[in-house]
Amino acid sequence: MTTVVRMAEFTTEDGIYRTGPIPSTDAVAQLLAARPGFFQNDPLETRIAQAAGDNAATETILSGYGMARVQAGRWSALGGVRVEETTVKGEGRQLIFDPAGVLQTIVPAGASTSYANVFPSLHVRCDVRPDLIVRASATRALSRPGYTDLLPTRQFNFVDRRTQSGNPALRPYLGTNYDLSADFYREKLGLFSAAVFYKDITRFIVETQFATTLGSLGNFLERRRVNGGAAHVGGAEFSWKGNALPLGGEVRATPALAYTRLQSSAQLPDRPGESVPLPSQADHQLSASTQFERGKSALEFVARYRTDTLESVVSPGRDLHRRGGWDLEFTLAQKIGKNVKLQFAASNLTNRRTQDYTGTPQRLKEVEVSGREFSLGVQWKR
Repeated sequence: MTTVVRMAEFTTEDGIYRTGPIPSTDAVAQLLAARPGFFQNDPLETRIAQAAGDNAATETILSGYGMARVQAGRWSALGGVRVEETTVKGEGRQLIFDPAGVLQTIVPAGASTSYANVFPSLHVRCDVRPDLIVRASATRALSRPGYTDLLPTRQFNFVDRRTQSGNPALRPYLGTNYDLSADFYREKLGLFSAAVFYKDITRFIVETQFATTLGSLGNFLERRRVNGGAAHVGGAEFSWKGNALPLGGEVRATPALAYTRLQSSAQLPDRPGESVPLPSQADHQLSASTQFERGKSALEFVARYRTDTLESVVSPGRDLHRRGGWDLEFTLAQKIGKNVKLQFAASNLTNRRTQDYTGTPQRLKEVEVSGREFSLGVQWKR
């Protein structure tokens, strides 16, 4: 292996962990192409990997809704109700072991689930003054799990000894949302917005990790998405969008700022008496943007920052967290005539790594380098 390694090393911010040398993917690929005998096929692992990727899911949603609007002077109210029935059917493959733990066969497996919900909503608006609008709302919402989370399947990684299993018993989580906001406009300064909100969630969805033994295949670290107990999210949002400022040469710039403060707590069924943050919710989020316009051209720069988030539940002191940080992106749009618009976008301009840690930032778990992303699009309207 001395000819197929690269000596690059990665060091965490605190300088505790260091890895290297590591294999060079290009050199390893060349070696396998020149000497395929180095690659030993495992028929059992190949058969399992093929079966694990053979699955299908069908989701059917029936819904109906009604709404009404009432207005009296400066006040207006919009209320409604929506009814939904959802049915999900999934097909996958299941491993069958004998009493001695030896894999006997792989057979088709099916699972289905259905649920019906009612979602009322009420939105109230008051035009206090021409430059001040106050809004309040109460809504009921549902968040469905992904298809792959419901399938009776298990994905294998025999190198890292990890599995990802579906959970046909997974239920969607329901949320009751309360919002109160105010918009205030000043001709010279722009639009200011402030809002407070509270969300009451039941059966929130979280990813868990646990050790499992799969017969003669051995021990694995398995991931599965499960329903938690009750969760609560509260917070406040503040934003400002300035007026377009002339910069000369027909160029105008429109600045904007936004800040969100969140505080969340969630109950886990297998950790009674303990409260954890709601997964993927950052305590602080900040964004700043500026849009430049000149004729049919527009260029927008956006900077976003968010604090660390909980990504996966493992055990007390060992939960998986993701480091926060800054993200920079820009979008360039050019209109061509009345019907065509070209758009070029770039994200992750700082080339920031995705870093996950267990318990504390000093225990680095995983690092993913995705690099900068670029996209080019064309929009045509007739």
